[in-house]
Amino acid sequence: MSTPKIKTLIVDDEPLARELLASLVRKDSALELVGESPDGADALAKITTLKPDLILLDVQMPVMNGIGLASRLIHRRDVPYIIFVTAYDRYAVKAFELNALDYILKPIAKDRFFPAVEKAKQAISQQRIYEMAEKMLGLVSSLSDTGSHGRQEAIVINTGGKLVSLEPEDIIWIEAANQYVRIHTNRQIFMMAENLGKFADRLDGAFFQRVHRSAIINLAKVRSVARKGSGAHRIGLAGGQEVILTRSKAQLLPLLLKYARSNTGSAQSTSNREKSDG
Repeated sequence: MSTPKIKTLIVDDEPLARELLASLVRKDSALELVGESPDGADALAKITTLKPDLILLDVQMPVMNGIGLASRLIHRRDVPYIIFVTAYDRYAVKAFELNALDYILKPIAKDRFFPAVEKAKQAISQQRIYEMAEKMLGLVSSLSDTGSHGRQEAIVINTGGKLVSLEPEDIIWIEAANQYVRIHTNRQIFMMAENLGKFADRLDGAFFQRVHRSAIINLAKVRSVARKGSGAHRIGLAGGQEVILTRSKAQLLPLLLKYARSNTGSAQSTSNREKSDG
C-alpha cells in the first residue's frame, strides 16, 4: 500500500512568496499542495474542508495574522502541523509556544526549507504509526472482549525509536515542550515528537482535561486546588507535582474541586480556604 501524501496548505499574503513556496512543495514527492490562502481568515475556512496535514504559515497578514490563526487551531481536533515562514524573527518564541514545528526566515533558503519539511514528514509519519497501532490495539481488545467500559484505552507513543503502550491510569499529566510533548507517568517521563493538540485528540475528555495551553492533566491524579492569584489556581497532582489552571479555564474549577475531594476524601474547597485565609 502506498503512503498517503502530506496535504499541504500555504498561507501568505504575498503572491510571490506563495508562488515560491508552491514550487518548493512540488519538488518533494511526499507533499501534495491542496490550497493557498492570502490571510488567516481565508485559511481557517479552507482548513475545515481541505483538512491539511501541514501548513506553511506567514505571520504578518491582513484580516487575521499567522499567530492569530495558530492560536485558533491549537485547541481544535486534528490540528495540522505548522511551519512558520516569515520575514520577522521576533515572533519565534510565540510561534514555538503555539507548538510550531519549525520557524523559517525569509528570504527562504532551500537548506532551511527542506530540513524543516523533513521534520514535518517524520512527525506526521509517527502520528500515522500511532493511529494505526491504537486501531490495532482497539481491534484486539474488541475481538478478545477484554476491553472495559468506562475507561480510556491504552495509548501508544513513540519514544526513543520504539513504540510503548501506556496505561492511562499511569499518566499524571502531559506538557507541551515546543514541538514535543513530555508525558509524566508514575514511573518515568517520556518525550515524544508530537503537537500537544494532536496528543489531546487521543485522550478521553472524561478522564483528561486541558487546564493550560501547555498542560493536560489526568483527573484521577488531582489532589488539591488552591488559589494562586489573578484568577489562576494551582492544581496539586499525585507525586507532589503542580500544574497551573489558567483564568481562561476557570469553568473547570468545580470539576477539579470535585475530583480533589473524591481522590483524597479531605480536600477543602478554594472558597473555604480563602475565607480561612481572610
